Amino acid sequence: MKTTKLVVLFVIIATLLTGCLKSEQPDIVYDYVTVVVNEGNFSERNGSVNYYNEAENRLNNNPLKTSIGATYQSVDITSNGYLWVVANNPDKIVAFDALSGAMTDVEVTTGLTTPRFTTFYGNYMFVSNWGNPQQIGEWEPGVPMYGYPDSYVAVYNMPGGRTPVRTLPCGYDAEGLLIYNNTLFVATKEGVKVFDLSLSTMPLVTTITSTQFTTGNAKHFVVDASGRVWVSFTYGGLLCFDPVTYAVKEQYPVPLDDFTGNIAINKDRTKIFSYATTYDAEWNFTGAAVYATDVATGTQTELFSGMYNFYSIGVNPFTGAIYTADTRYDANSVMMVLDEAGNKKAEVETGVGTSRYAFFMYEQ
Repeated sequence: MKTTKLVVLFVIIATLLTGCLKSEQPDIVYDYVTVVVNEGNFSERNGSVNYYNEAENRLNNNPLKTSIGATYQSVDITSNGYLWVVANNPDKIVAFDALSGAMTDVEVTTGLTTPRFTTFYGNYMFVSNWGNPQQIGEWEPGVPMYGYPDSYVAVYNMPGGRTPVRTLPCGYDAEGLLIYNNTLFVATKEGVKVFDLSLSTMPLVTTITSTQFTTGNAKHFVVDASGRVWVSFTYGGLLCFDPVTYAVKEQYPVPLDDFTGNIAINKDRTKIFSYATTYDAEWNFTGAAVYATDVATGTQTELFSGMYNFYSIGVNPFTGAIYTADTRYDANSVMMVLDEAGNKKAEVETGVGTSRYAFFMYEQ
């Protein structure tokens, strides 16, 4: 009898899981697994996960054996073989065995208020939380504008932690997380909050701000081939900084989604992918496009466009394929797989509200 052995691979700061995946359909043998996160409809709490085989263009609709009855925000994969699902409505984080799809006994429900993303460092799990919404103005007379001025990162001691051991205040709209060496970077409306994890108090060290992108929010991080960190700013573009000195190196205006600010980096970590919606002079929807930005020059190239509702983007770090979707909330979404030049390789119907991707590989 062959024993399954997990091997952890490190690609800069991203941890990728290697193992043996048991499919519910025994005729399917996976090489690389794309984890597709479907947010679901908020009122119906029907978030879901798909596993996708890129080589065969085949989808496993029910890899996780238990639904947690919530809207799904993100997933993370850790070296102990857990797939962590971050959910809202109700707020919870549930760990599944990524190999078998079985729900584990690890579930966190305290200390969460609209959780967004997780990341792990040593025995700690960090969770960004928007907090409770508050009216901060009006879009136009009579139309309220809401924000999240009391966002924070909840810190749990894992495994088994159910209550935060520490809470790190983050100001407005805490979103993407990145850990580089002993430092936690948190994307917020004010910029990138920097916390020192080498000290037990995890103090705030500084906030990295943009001199160009001042109206939107910092959202998500990628790391390029030279080890520089890039963060997206909605209503702006990409800011590059040194993760050791925190010095700002580059600021490139690029097309980005005004709400999600989702970005991904190519396999060689030399180009950053983003997407944006296009409108005519009367603000009528005219489509959406995926763009590539060269990290060395800031040069932008439109790769793929059409009458789609893009709400996500990801890159398979093993194959280099780009993932996006025509995201729908009243029906199943249609996920598209592109090569690095933007040519469509495949498409497949996924779930309601396709919004995130994660990747791992396995051996049998």
